[in-house]
Amino acid sequence: MKKLISLMLVLCMALAAVSAMAETATAVTGEWYLKSIKMGEQELDAASMGFTMTMNLKEDGSVEETSSMGPGTGTWTLEGDKLTVTIDGSPATGTVADGVLTLTANEQEMIFTREVPEAKTMAEVKTDATAAEFEGKWNCSAVSAMGFIMDAAAVEASGTVMPGMEIKNGTITFTGDSTFTAGMAGEIPTEFKDGALVYSVSMGEITVTIKAEMLVDGTVSVTMALGDTEIGLFFTKAAE
Repeated sequence: MKKLISLMLVLCMALAAVSAMAETATAVTGEWYLKSIKMGEQELDAASMGFTMTMNLKEDGSVEETSSMGPGTGTWTLEGDKLTVTIDGSPATGTVADGVLTLTANEQEMIFTREVPEAKTMAEVKTDATAAEFEGKWNCSAVSAMGFIMDAAAVEASGTVMPGMEIKNGTITFTGDSTFTAGMAGEIPTEFKDGALVYSVSMGEITVTIKAEMLVDGTVSVTMALGDTEIGLFFTKAAE
């Protein structure tokens, strides 16, 4: 009888361990969405940086990743409370606790949750804008580059200086010591055409263009192109 009771206790403990492992695996599997990236003491909101990433940790130990940089595949393992995710040959280790998945690699910490982030988008162009609507002083609120739209505050947190802008009588002047507008000092005369302020000049085989468009929410979008290189700056009206 004692042997039978001991055997039953062992079986109960084994079943409890299997149940706990299954519960832990359930907490890990499924889709995870990048919320923020932490570098040292600085934590940047992924949506504010215009960066998205979704990881799908499948029950068979495989991983599918989709991000602003493109797709990726890999594997995941769980040993105790240590989670290892390897995507395209690059491993990252971390933990899952209280609905938060944390991975660390290359001195960066990536924090994921189950909550689907809202992608940052900009308003549509106001095609019937008047030249007078562009007049005044403007503060940079966002940057668009390589498919990303980043809040100016998030970019400034990395030490980058954002430009200001003043438009007077159709002439654009960028203010502040910003690398985004370096080489564009002084007054830039524009032509008002089809509801936008346009500037274009050829420099040998390269053409420099600047186009300021009014968006329906009152934001001004300024697209600057140097040959095939293009960057977008978004400005909101400065308080008078």
